[in-house]
Amino acid sequence: MVEYFDIGYISNTHALKGELKVRPYTEDAKRFESLKKILVDFNGELVSYDIEQVRYQKDIVLLKLKTIDSIEEAEKLKNHYIKIPRSDAKSLEE
Repeated sequence: MVEYFDIGYISNTHALKGELKVRPYTEDAKRFESLKKILVDFNGELVSYDIEQVRYQKDIVLLKLKTIDSIEEAEKLKNHYIKIPRSDAKSLEE
């Protein structure tokens, strides 16, 4: 059984090209740069998305996903949690 970690919450959309505003659950928001994929939790159903670009705006992570190209598509992801498999999690220091 694969375990998952919540790493953020999609709080809103940003601009018209499908970017997402993500509230990160990690102290190191730069961690998003090392990810190639994320999973979005739709009430227990996990849908995989490839990350196209990561940017930052104050304490918010701006994510552009490869298959999300409009604000209408991005709206569907709003108010959902982002997860990654435990195997992709960064190891904690001693």
